[in-house]
Parts: sequence; C-alpha cells; structure tokens
Amino acid sequence: MSTSAASGRSFFTRGFSTDSLDDSKTAGVSKTSGFSSLRYHIFAKPPMGLSRLLILTALASLALVGSALSGKKLPQVLAHRGASGSAPETTLAAYRLALALKVDFLELDVQMSRDGQLVAIHDTLVDRTTDGKGAVGEMTLEQLRRLDAGSWFNRAFPDRARPEFAGERIPTLEEIIQLARPARAGLYIETKNPELYPANFESKILDLVRRNHFEKRVVIQSFDARSIEKVRRLAPDVPIALLVETLQDDPVEATLRAGSRELAIKYNLLTPEIAARARGRGLALTVWTVDDEESMRRMIDLGVDRIITNFPERLNHLIGR
Repeated sequence: MSTSAASGRSFFTRGFSTDSLDDSKTAGVSKTSGFSSLRYHIFAKPPMGLSRLLILTALASLALVGSALSGKKLPQVLAHRGASGSAPETTLAAYRLALALKVDFLELDVQMSRDGQLVAIHDTLVDRTTDGKGAVGEMTLEQLRRLDAGSWFNRAFPDRARPEFAGERIPTLEEIIQLARPARAGLYIETKNPELYPANFESKILDLVRRNHFEKRVVIQSFDARSIEKVRRLAPDVPIALLVETLQDDPVEATLRAGSRELAIKYNLLTPEIAARARGRGLALTVWTVDDEESMRRMIDLGVDRIITNFPERLNHLIGR
C-alpha cells in the first residue's frame, strides 16, 4: 500500500473512529478531573450571563481556525510516545490519552529484553524514565515490568502530575497493538538501536505485526537505513520511513535509496525546496517533533502529510478537530 502524498489517504487517513474507546479509562483519570476535564467542561452549563459569551467566543475561534487554514491540506496527527506532554512517555496512560484525543497514529520506540521480548521504551537505559538502572537489553521482561515508569513524570512536571501515573509499567508492543485495535489507530514503530539486538530483531517485530493483522496499520521507521532495508526485504507490503535528522546527505535521495515512499524529517530541517522536491518524487512528508503552534502552522503551510507531536491536543485545536 502506498503512503504517498499523491494517494493521500487509505488507512493512512483521518477516518478512523475511536468511539469504541472507553474514555473513563483514559490515562486512568475520570472525566471530571485533570487533563481529561478539558474535553468535558466545555459542555458544562455556565452561568446565564456567560453562556452567550462562551458560545460567541467558540464560534469566533472556529471561524478563525477555518479562515486561517482554508484551502490547506490538514495533516494527520501522530502522538509521539503517546500524549507524552501530558502523561508519562511510552506508557499505556500516555497512549490511552492520545486515543481519547482521536489521533491518527501512536508513535513508539521498540527494543528487546534479554529474553527476547519486544518492549516499548525510548532510551537504551531505563534510568531516565523509571526507578531502575541499567540497559533494556540486559533485563528480562519480568525485571522490566517491575519498574515504575510513571512517577518520574510527576516529579519532573508537577503541574501535570497525577497520582494515577505512579506505578505505570513499561508496555510491550503486543499491549500497545491491543490498545490501538478497537480505536483503529495506526502505529508508527521505530526500530530503536537495532545494532544492539539480535539479527532477528526486525523479523520479530514483523511477526508480531502479522499475527495481529496490523500490516496495513503500521509504518516501520528507523534512523538506521540498514534496519529499514531489512524490513523492506522481509515485508515489502509494510510501509517504511527513514528518519532524517541531518542534511549531511540529501534527504530525498537518502529516503528513495532506502526504498521508502515517505520522508520523515526533523521539522526544523524542512524547507520549501525540500518539500517541493519530495512531493515531486512522490514522497509523503512527515515531520517530527513539533510542539509549538507557530511551528505547526509553518509545517501546515509547507503541506506536510503528518505531524508528530508530544502535544496532540494543541495540533487538534489548531486544525479544528
């Protein structure tokens, strides 16, 4: 299946419902507290004198968004490590919150435990985002699952802290697939540090994707061109993306050499010239990691297909979702 900008959509569209998602489970919080309350308080009955003002303000805001983006292609929303600006990154809490925001894709980094299990965590070491120490690949799944992957967030971001985040665990790839399944969201799976893991690392990921019939709901991405090329050889039907973080090599040509139909580039490297060349070669455009509204607007102006962000709620607001 092509993910090119020309084809525009298919699974890679915004047409997937998360209506089946139980919002009461979102990040383990209630509908009337914390971040989730933003989605419900707008429907609460305001004082009589304020009601008309709120309605007029909301209509004006929607009109401004519509006017500013009129005629522009709106990007798909990709939640970077989940809604990781508002919940502990790469935990089920962050992914539930992202799904409640009706994102198009969940983004995650996959590594392998010592006993060959596929787990979702960004860093090679567990030190930053858990209460443990050591390398992911030197621990068994059981050891990794004992770690608290949520409390650090409460300490680092007290203004966004929630007691429910304490005790969040490092999830497996299987768990995230099962979480995404009823919401029908797609997955952007990064093969993280593939050189650290056995030669069957990519094939294990693909086997799990196939067993769950997720071939048409994933993009496999990596900074490692060899890893991407291996995925292409093993599964030509699975979309791939080479992550580009420098301009030392021509990003368009590097992407094409890797066999990818998608240029996934660090957002501040994307220029009008690169965007035009990518489109001219039939490549889809994905940018990462965009968190401020001004940069989001600039990416939309450049016609990108997908925006990866830690704050999907901000992008949702900007595009009028």
